[in-house]
Amino acid sequence: MTGKAHFLIEIGTEELPPKALYDLAHAFKLGLQAGLAVERLAHEDVSMFATPRRLAVLVKCLDLQQADEDIERRGPPLERAFDAEGKPSIAATKFAESNGVSVIDLQQTKTEKGTYLMYRGTQPGVEATTLLPGIVQSALDQLPIPKRMRWGDRDVSFVRPVHWLVMLLGDRVIPCELYGLSASNISYGHRFMAPQDITIPQAEAYPNLLLHAGEVQVDYAARRKSIEEQVLASAEELNGQAVIDKDLLDEVTSLVEMPFPVVGDFDQRFLELPEEVLIETLQQHQKYFPVRNSEGKLLPNFITISNIKSKDAAVVKHGNERVIRPRLADAEFFYRSDLKTPLEQRIEQLDKVIFQKDLGSLGDKVKRVSALSKFIAKALGDKSGIELQHLSRAASLCKCDLLTDMVGEFPELQGVMGRYYALAQNEHAEVANALDEHYQPRFSGDRIPAGIYGQVLSIADKLDTIVGIFSIGKKPSGTRDPFSLRRQALGLLRIMNEAEHDLDLRDLILFAIKQLPEQFIDLTLIDEIFQYLQERARGYFLEQGFSQDQISAVFASSANSPLDMRHRLHALQSFTKLPAAPNLAAAHKRVSNILKKNATQIQKLPPIKVNKISEKAEYALHQSLAPLQTEIDGLLNAKRYTDVLLRLARLREPIDNFFDQVMVMSEDQTQRENRLNLLKDFHRFSSGVADLAQLELSGAD
Repeated sequence: MTGKAHFLIEIGTEELPPKALYDLAHAFKLGLQAGLAVERLAHEDVSMFATPRRLAVLVKCLDLQQADEDIERRGPPLERAFDAEGKPSIAATKFAESNGVSVIDLQQTKTEKGTYLMYRGTQPGVEATTLLPGIVQSALDQLPIPKRMRWGDRDVSFVRPVHWLVMLLGDRVIPCELYGLSASNISYGHRFMAPQDITIPQAEAYPNLLLHAGEVQVDYAARRKSIEEQVLASAEELNGQAVIDKDLLDEVTSLVEMPFPVVGDFDQRFLELPEEVLIETLQQHQKYFPVRNSEGKLLPNFITISNIKSKDAAVVKHGNERVIRPRLADAEFFYRSDLKTPLEQRIEQLDKVIFQKDLGSLGDKVKRVSALSKFIAKALGDKSGIELQHLSRAASLCKCDLLTDMVGEFPELQGVMGRYYALAQNEHAEVANALDEHYQPRFSGDRIPAGIYGQVLSIADKLDTIVGIFSIGKKPSGTRDPFSLRRQALGLLRIMNEAEHDLDLRDLILFAIKQLPEQFIDLTLIDEIFQYLQERARGYFLEQGFSQDQISAVFASSANSPLDMRHRLHALQSFTKLPAAPNLAAAHKRVSNILKKNATQIQKLPPIKVNKISEKAEYALHQSLAPLQTEIDGLLNAKRYTDVLLRLARLREPIDNFFDQVMVMSEDQTQRENRLNLLKDFHRFSSGVADLAQLELSGAD
């Protein structure tokens, strides 16, 4: 059978989890594509469809049958295939039978290992209708479903009960059974607006037929775009601008099969609440879109998306307003109530809240963070402008808002509410801002703290968590990271780099470990934690455009500060563009190997004897190295790494000539010691910024 046809698979279910819908649909599409590739069924575009009640995929121009496949199977070697009289052996006969031919039909093929019997034939392609049920089942079985449901008396499970199954190839129903249901060409429309069954005559008719006859917009991307456009248009009618959170837009898209906007109002008095409280209440509790005016202030309006088109829009509007009113009233009550208790009075209560059972209470954590933040401030020095009384105050209050009613109701507002409460209670603005900012960056792509107090507290808080969790043996493994240490590690690395704080990670880790409960103080963890942070830094620097070999070269140096690592990387990146770089990197590697092989002798080398230098190239290298002794040390101390490598580039010709013309391991002890001394000095200069041997450079002479 030859030709092509469009293929449709639709799984009709009860309401699917909205936050998982897109991922399920996307995984289903990828699984089908992978299965089709394995089974050698060529096709054109693949489209995914997803609504709360269905997952579907449409494959354009799918081959109706696999292409025939040329088969080659090697049999026994010729010497074992026939006896002395030329009669086929049992091995040859069995091999021929296994391929459905006689021995006379087999060929002989010469290889490097000898001559073998060979079967060559053609495997006819299997029809798509035979293969597709298995491909679909495999794709469904591999969906990322943490918990599966069972229903009825069937021994099947899925994310939600399955109620219908459509499987069409062109206009033909593919006979199969999944989840106890037989495939058909019958789908169903909108649960409320068009609940009748809908016969799909052709696979390609599916999206338009469901839209017009079923009142269902099955195209997820189109439905999302429609919702966004309707929300924006509704906000414009209010002379405002909609606040559209991407995650909320995705969730709302996954909650409706056909979107209809509804505009509602709420009491003006609620605008006195912090805007984050209003937005959180509207978005997270009710899935509403807030609206701002031209000045960026919230309006007493919201936009929601309904799954039905009501005959009386006012009824739907008033219903949503009635629901949001008590939600906002609760938030108002929490806010007023929280303000009655100063944050300072909550400090003692932190001792009653467990941070982690082995690491103690939130109060214990605050004490550790406070000590570590002061240590960081001291390391940054006077130039940071930190006033210790502000830093100490911010550290002592940084977790107090976790005990408020508002944060209990809206955990996402931790830190945010701390800032509002601190300002209302006349705390210094720097202190208040630090309470909010020390949680930043909260997620990938989030901004780092803007203020120095927030930056220091954030580094201290994150490092305390990382060190503490490592100390109790619960470090991340594989995909498991219950304490979000990867995110926290990247956060503190970003702050150190982007705020340009030159801090020695090993010193910070050591200090943080010493603040832990005595039974968990283990100084052998310093290297492990440093390497963990270094690997997170590797990913960060890769995103900044540095290469793997450049990063490895810097990591092999003595750099313990993420900011210092970045400065070295910039210098190294410039160095690799120099014509001298490949030769110098090769020379550095060669020198490193020589010094390593003679490590014992290197430790006992006497000072160089200039009057014993016998070779012209040897003297030239000495003359080139001598003036760099003081200069390069000064540049390294000043962290002028680009200048160090530019000075190093001057040594290309002397070191190349040295290796071309001088025997390092001379039989004469004085000569040998002199030459090892020269290489030792060269290595000190060439390894000052990074381990050049790690660089992958081509073009060395």
